[in-house]
Amino acid sequence: SKRENLIKKACFAIVADISPYIGRIKNELYKLTGKDFAKDSLVKKEKYQYLDELITIINDYNDILALWIKMKQGSLNLNIENFALDELFQLLAKGRRTFEMKRQTFEISPTTAIVKADKALTLFMINTLTENARKYTPEGGNIYLYANIAEEYVEISIEDTGCGLSPADVERITGKKVYDSHSIGIQETANAEELKRSKGSGFGLMNCKGIIETYRKTNKLFNVCTFNIESTLGKGSRFYFRLPAGVRKSLGIISCLLFFSLCSCGHRLGREADLAASDTAYEQLLVEASAFADTAYYCNVAGDYLPALQYIDSAMSRLNRHYQEYAPPPHTCMSLVSDESPVELAWWNSTFNTDFHVILDIRNEAAVAFLALKQWEAYNYNNIAYTSLYKLLGEDQSLEGYCRQLEASTSNKTVGVILCSLLIVAFFIGYYLFFVRKRLTDRWNLEQVMEINRKVFSSSLVHSPEASLEALEREEETLKEIPRRIVNEAFDAVNELLSIESLSIAVFNETSGRLEFASSPLREAIPEVVQRCFDKQRYVSDETHRTLPLLVDTDGKRECVGVLCLEKREDTTPEADRLLFELIARYVAVVVFNA
Repeated sequence: SKRENLIKKACFAIVADISPYIGRIKNELYKLTGKDFAKDSLVKKEKYQYLDELITIINDYNDILALWIKMKQGSLNLNIENFALDELFQLLAKGRRTFEMKRQTFEISPTTAIVKADKALTLFMINTLTENARKYTPEGGNIYLYANIAEEYVEISIEDTGCGLSPADVERITGKKVYDSHSIGIQETANAEELKRSKGSGFGLMNCKGIIETYRKTNKLFNVCTFNIESTLGKGSRFYFRLPAGVRKSLGIISCLLFFSLCSCGHRLGREADLAASDTAYEQLLVEASAFADTAYYCNVAGDYLPALQYIDSAMSRLNRHYQEYAPPPHTCMSLVSDESPVELAWWNSTFNTDFHVILDIRNEAAVAFLALKQWEAYNYNNIAYTSLYKLLGEDQSLEGYCRQLEASTSNKTVGVILCSLLIVAFFIGYYLFFVRKRLTDRWNLEQVMEINRKVFSSSLVHSPEASLEALEREEETLKEIPRRIVNEAFDAVNELLSIESLSIAVFNETSGRLEFASSPLREAIPEVVQRCFDKQRYVSDETHRTLPLLVDTDGKRECVGVLCLEKREDTTPEADRLLFELIARYVAVVVFNA
């Protein structure tokens, strides 16, 4: 299809664009290996800088292609976080030199905006749009990068004073997922061939739109995300996109720190004076050792090697005393000469907190002094001690520190797992109580109402056993039989739904002009509240009864055919069941009227 052909064409264009840069890198490397270039440091520096620019361009092409492949395969993962947008602006500010080479002005407005998005993808989008602006803005033009903060989103804009785009080109870029980038702006330019040569694959803008679409599919929070273009032909363009506004993490951290600091304030105030005094004594011996080491250095510079060794011995004495006072036993002390391994290496392995830089200085000065005095064994010992300690101080301790941190945080992880499990359990319990339980209760109530309706309907199907009886007698018998069957068969279902003591129905007999009453359990007398409800034709209740008129609409007028009465229990809440009561009454009214 046309779309697939455009995609293939864009991919081949990226590969074809990379090839010349690789050829240039090979050529520059060949020149650098020549004898003439190796001698001139200024030329070598410029060549290395040019090579760095070529590699950066190739990496940009690779990033665009890799990002497109991820989106095509659906494997683009978003690492959503809150971050300060100004961090990315400062990174882009370091690339001003590429704009200056084209005699362009690149202005970046500082911002305090915090956004919630993928930091790497946001940098990719801003970098892609600024690079497009640089490419299609003539020499002497201006490019602006700024952000506008709204209540729910942050709008990031890249504005230029370039050649601009026609409305048709803007619609093609924003309205189509895949388009031929070589057709953008061709009809409006005077030098179409030169513009075609400078054009890329168009994947940059396509990927920007794809990232925004990926955001929008992730969560409702990202519904504010959009990508759009405002452009005036011959004057310039503004490419902008929106991301959700974020929240500063420091607020939560400060709150936690404030809480813990308040909790520990009383405990800390009680120990503050003691800690200050102990810190002073702890540092005093190290300060004296450092002073003796400095003096030994000046003695070596002056050629006084024996006094230098005496000062070194005094420095070692202070360090040994510091170790004996603050390290757990057993204690091993340093010496100028020994047949065993240097003691300070054992101090290092035991993570004792001392000034190893002072130890390094005195070992170095001792080696210098012994070398000048031609005491070879002592020189070798101190030189080995210096070299070994220097390697330990110079190696990367980050991994070891990380491992220690992991060991120390094992208990915290366990607590975190327990808390997370409790939160999950609490979530499901709350979900059941506030959602599932209500739905199950509503469904059960509906099923009970349907069961009541079915029993009421079945009880209304009364057939006269003798066909020869007069119609009036059949009607009289029906009016007496239907209420009895309704209350007898529907009582259990209504009681299960509404918790009642008794169910009663009074049906109006037009012939006799009175109410035919039936109840379950059996009641002989009609409660006074039933007659009142029939007379007023509205809901009436007293301390023990609730009554509803059985109303039906016939020929445009409302007619009352009887009364439905419930005798409530003392521990029930009648108002909560009013709706269910009305539903039952309406159905009973229709059934009684039809019967």
